[in-house]
Amino acid sequence: MRKSAILALFLAGDLSSAFVIPSQQNGAVKSMITPKSPSHQLSATVEQEQDFDKFLEDNRLQRAVDLFRSAPDLDLSRDRWNRIFDTIEEVTAEADQNAVNTRMEQELPLVSQSRTEMTDMYRLLKNEGQLRLFGAIDKFNMPASGSYSVRPSMLEEITLLSMKSLTPQPSNTLLYAGIGLATIEAIASGNLGLDLNFLFFVTLAAALADRVFFNGAISETTVKTISPKTQPKITRHEAGHFLCAYLLGCPVEGYVLSA
Repeated sequence: MRKSAILALFLAGDLSSAFVIPSQQNGAVKSMITPKSPSHQLSATVEQEQDFDKFLEDNRLQRAVDLFRSAPDLDLSRDRWNRIFDTIEEVTAEADQNAVNTRMEQELPLVSQSRTEMTDMYRLLKNEGQLRLFGAIDKFNMPASGSYSVRPSMLEEITLLSMKSLTPQPSNTLLYAGIGLATIEAIASGNLGLDLNFLFFVTLAAALADRVFFNGAISETTVKTISPKTQPKITRHEAGHFLCAYLLGCPVEGYVLSA
């Protein structure tokens, strides 16, 4: 796949063509998969299949890696495929280094047992032809290699997309919501005889409490209710982050998002 096509997928947030999705029927994968080497002749035994599922269920990722390495012809059905990455997320989420404070203060090293196990699983899947585009972009084919300044003309050249397609469209949702809330409070103040300043103060206090105690979840839910297009926009944005890391060969632990 051309570099421009890969980056276009990344910028569009389209993951379906960027990594392998196993078939639901027979565990085979789509044409993005590199064929297995001729040395893989024997299928995994039923016991190995059961042990692999048990290791994933118990979040024993290293045992799953070792078993997969010894029996590379394990049937990677869609369900088992999902469980592999669910286990990766669980194992790395339980690690001490993922606490917000320690991660920000870098009190613990970036290399840990859980991350080593995660990396081993990614590399094994890559070697077995299950993650063909994982690490597809490196220092030898980086479109903007050596440049810290990526100009709009360069983006258009390597993505084959116009800057209009790459520019987020402005939204006035919050402005309109604020105006609407202020109008409602003004009407309530006039009809109920309440102090308008008091209503404004209560609104600001509620917003602050939402931020402090609920991490902005209430306000975010309100925005998504008023503007249904917000969630798909967030999903595409985060998909872009994932695909960028995936193409650069960075194993993904999971996502930790806040409002």
